[in-house]
Amino acid sequence: MFICRILMVILLTLRIFFITDVEAFQYPKHVNPPERRSSPSRDTVKAYNRAETSANVFKSIMIGQPENSFPKELLDTATAIAVFPAKLKYGALTGHKGSGIVSTRDSKTGLWLPPIFINISGDNVTQYFDGNSDLVVFAINPDAMKAFFINEFKVEKAVTSQEFLTPSIADAGQRFHFVAYRHTNETLTLVNIENSTIKHDGMLNFAVYGERQLKPYLPTSKPISNRVLTFPLMLNSYTQKAN
Repeated sequence: MFICRILMVILLTLRIFFITDVEAFQYPKHVNPPERRSSPSRDTVKAYNRAETSANVFKSIMIGQPENSFPKELLDTATAIAVFPAKLKYGALTGHKGSGIVSTRDSKTGLWLPPIFINISGDNVTQYFDGNSDLVVFAINPDAMKAFFINEFKVEKAVTSQEFLTPSIADAGQRFHFVAYRHTNETLTLVNIENSTIKHDGMLNFAVYGERQLKPYLPTSKPISNRVLTFPLMLNSYTQKAN
């Protein structure tokens, strides 16, 4: 009799364990798992930082003293504007080393388009990367603007001194392709960037745009973060629509 009771207790224990185990196994099938939010990749965060820092650099120049700002005619004529900030959160300790961003202009609306992440290099521009100087490059004709959609190109026909910008920047655009300024301590200095090389930052462009081809009119099937668009939106607020 005593043995029978022990066997019954064992059977009851096994039954309870089995039922509980089965119910626990089946439970997730009837409950939606918690939503998982994917965090931005490191390259995406770098892209955000570069776009926001570049926008702040350009804005700081525009709200400074008029004599240390860009000529209005240059802003209205430019077909592309690139900024290479002196200091980036994820840049080298000694400076940006040529990391930047460029936005091209829609020839029909005059508005600035989603940016392309780029790098500039060359012995003639390395001297500007001292950790305290920003570099701002303007394309001043359609051919120069189109160059930014090439993965890598050499800068040719850049303005080398102030005299070439007179009497009209629009006229200079027929002879030259680029105008570059060094920005240090709220002071702008015209600099020569001829023979430097500009190349796409493939990792950052892929992080933002994926497999989409970089061209004047980017496909809009995938939303572009406002943290990237902050750069062209800022340019739109400081430049007039081209005629």
